[in-house]
Amino acid sequence: MKQWIMLMGLLLAASSHADDYHQVAAQSLRALGQPVEHISLIDLQGSTIGFEDLRGEPAVIYFFASWCASCYKSLEQIEHIRQSGQQKIRLIAMAMEDNNPKLQRMLAKTSFKGEVWLPERGGEILLERRFANSAQSLPYVIRLTADLVLAEHSYHLAKQEHWSRALVEGDNLAAATEYRGQ
Repeated sequence: MKQWIMLMGLLLAASSHADDYHQVAAQSLRALGQPVEHISLIDLQGSTIGFEDLRGEPAVIYFFASWCASCYKSLEQIEHIRQSGQQKIRLIAMAMEDNNPKLQRMLAKTSFKGEVWLPERGGEILLERRFANSAQSLPYVIRLTADLVLAEHSYHLAKQEHWSRALVEGDNLAAATEYRGQ
């Protein structure tokens, strides 16, 4: 009987946790279509910077970290587009960590020379599900309108073709990842 009561208690607790997760995730997704949330940001030189600096131009924000294996490939792909001179949409690479030796090694290994911003509070924003990142996952991408509205998000930009569509052709993130078979 005790085991059955304990089992029921565990099941109820798990169900309650699942409901909490879905509520928090849904709350996170409400950021879509809203002005981007203001947070304290710095660049790699330690200068204060902010989303307000992007006003007037659409932008793509790529959230990454040195511990994210697939982020290395994406930074290489983005840098390739940046160096081609074809990039039309501004991209900010947002590191979810402090400006530390691991981050510097990652940037050197990928040869990434584009804009890198860091939240002053590091990866905490990932844990807080900011910017509609309901899954708390990396890599993660958002698109901001020229008026700084968080227009959309994606976990799926993973190929050179996807980045080219988003940064060169100006496709929205969903269209950038669609299959275009011949």
